Amino acid sequence: MMPRCIRVLATVTAFAVAAVVAGCGGSSSSSNGIQSQVNSPPAKGNLGNVTWDLPQGEPVPLDPTQDYNVSENQVLVNMCDQLMWVGPDFKIVPGLASSFSHPTPLTWVYNIRPGVKFWDGHPLTADDVLFSLDRQIQPTSYYFNPFGQMISSIKKSGPLQITITTKRPNIIVNEMMASGMSVVTEKAYTEKAGKNYGTPSGGVMCSGPFKFGKWVPGQQLTILRNPDYWNKAMVPKVQSVTFKFVTDSSTVTNALLSGEIQGTYDPPASAVGRLQQTSAGHLYIGQGTNFAAFQPTTSQGWKHPPLLKALSLAIDRTALAKVAFSGSASPQISGNVSPLTYPGAQQKTFADYNAELTKEPGFATPDLAQARKLAAQAPKPSHPLTLVVPAGDATANVLGTTIVAEAKAIGIPIKVVPLQPADLSALFLSPDARKKYDAILYLQFWTDIADPLQHIAENDLPGSITNTTGYIPPPAILKQYNQAIAQTDSAKRAGLTVKLDKELNKQLPYVSLVYLPQRMFLNKKITGPAASFPYVMHYPWATTLGAPAG
Repeated sequence: MMPRCIRVLATVTAFAVAAVVAGCGGSSSSSNGIQSQVNSPPAKGNLGNVTWDLPQGEPVPLDPTQDYNVSENQVLVNMCDQLMWVGPDFKIVPGLASSFSHPTPLTWVYNIRPGVKFWDGHPLTADDVLFSLDRQIQPTSYYFNPFGQMISSIKKSGPLQITITTKRPNIIVNEMMASGMSVVTEKAYTEKAGKNYGTPSGGVMCSGPFKFGKWVPGQQLTILRNPDYWNKAMVPKVQSVTFKFVTDSSTVTNALLSGEIQGTYDPPASAVGRLQQTSAGHLYIGQGTNFAAFQPTTSQGWKHPPLLKALSLAIDRTALAKVAFSGSASPQISGNVSPLTYPGAQQKTFADYNAELTKEPGFATPDLAQARKLAAQAPKPSHPLTLVVPAGDATANVLGTTIVAEAKAIGIPIKVVPLQPADLSALFLSPDARKKYDAILYLQFWTDIADPLQHIAENDLPGSITNTTGYIPPPAILKQYNQAIAQTDSAKRAGLTVKLDKELNKQLPYVSLVYLPQRMFLNKKITGPAASFPYVMHYPWATTLGAPAG
């Protein structure tokens, strides 16, 4: 089990919440008065049921080939083991794979733990791992493009060993084995369930620390403690966790304050002040790979590139961070390199680059003169461009309203269209659905791993699910990307990544707005998890839940 005490090292950024945090439950105060605390104190006692909210709504079927959002992965990772996990300090740690090696530039070899059993008592074998990984490289998987297409073959190379061969030297494939792409399900059960696998009626069959309990569509989903979990140090202290699907900001806040819901990741940013002041629990603010962004859903509405650049220069990112996120955010102008802690030798390179980005036009203050000049170069849109925002989210409301006003000031007409979470998610899966709208406001644009190259792969490469405009990077950028993912020396890779990001920022596939540290609220009756992302999606954090000392 990962140690509960971690040290978060500072990067150079406008947001001081990334200052050094020492020891379990350590905290520091930022310049805007927001108190930062990464880890909650370790749990000491057992509990019965814990209620936990999923602010992004009810999961789609809990089939790992379809689970690309926070709600799905936050639940799934506590039931289904991955080959590797992402700890709260962003480091990749062993899961079902006890070790891995990289014997040739194209091969990654994973040794599977012996003695692991599924909940039904059947032993977990290399065939189950092979079956699970093979599903992820099929066109029907969310991970197929781009990550599945980076793989040429997956084979069983020993009784408990799997070898992945990539099409070219590629460190991203190995890193993705610490994401939902490497979730292992029981082959026989999954095949028998067919299309019902991962649904309320079909259930799930995995080897994780919690078992699938009961799913009441539209209301809640309960997972149950697995007392026979293979890692005895991670057997849960709580008997069950019930996930609620409340998305309305006001309703979530009131439920947290009353204790009806005991915990959540990403509590409403609009309620930061109230959640800090309440005696009902504690608000933790850590680090993550999240940021808010504005991305076209089709190239049609933004076919004149100066329009997007003009809007980027017109947006007051400092005001957005203060007003929309109650100060718990900071301006961000690059969507790929967030001001977070990177492991090892990459840290200084990225910290220096983030400091450089703070001097860019439009970072701290808008450049309205240049924005108007650029906007005037493009024909005025024949109709107001439509901006999709999550319905019922107070922060999205503020962001959408602000963007509309700032766009109007430079002659770009935009109107806001609220969509429910399920309808919003459908935009990623259906190009036809995207044609109805011109852009999406993302409150959570993230990476699965603390590596900008993974984010670039998912959002800037042709065909990727969140490359909603069909952006195709120039050949020179693709060449730079392939050079970077082939580099095993982390310091050299960081340098190549910075050069690549500078070129992508000139292309502007989307407009980054603000960096979002990870928020977590815990009722005073529970403790244990860390405020860290992507830990919330790719580490069985619910195993740390329990009663506080005393």
